Amino acid sequence: MRNAAVTHTDVHWYRERTENNTEWVLTYDVRNITQRSPGFTDRFQSCRDPSNNSFILTITNVQPNDTGVYYCKVWGDINGNGSQLTVMVPAVEMNRELWIVWISVGAAVGVTVIAGAALLFCIRCTRPGKQSSSSPQDTREHSLMLEYENISDFRNTKKPDDVQVDANQIYMNVPSK
Repeated sequence: MRNAAVTHTDVHWYRERTENNTEWVLTYDVRNITQRSPGFTDRFQSCRDPSNNSFILTITNVQPNDTGVYYCKVWGDINGNGSQLTVMVPAVEMNRELWIVWISVGAAVGVTVIAGAALLFCIRCTRPGKQSSSSPQDTREHSLMLEYENISDFRNTKKPDDVQVDANQIYMNVPSK
């Protein structure tokens, strides 16, 4: 409203949405007291500028659901033309949420892979009869040496006469309990 001599009156702020529904936002009365509609927080502030007979609505920390046409009324029948407010979420903002999801998934996969590798390493190192060695060939030779020792131990032990020893079989000396 321009050049309206409305110094001793309350001002009522309304918001009209695209669906043509109008809702009361707040009332700023002559005693400088603000009454808000439920759902409108102190992000919505009104003030009066008596030097140029204007009323000002300030919205801080605007959000997409604040979009609409805001206008004021005084004395029930004097209206301002309204001011269109359109709040859009920047593309960077939306992508940030997506990046957070991808980073979380990547971290979870990474931790799972590292934990699995550590578990396999621990299982390999703690197998009975196996000792870690520097190369696969050393492990194979070590295993063959143990088998050879078991065969020669078995062949060198005193056996009953009815036990046959087959050279193609691997025998193990099992200690008695």
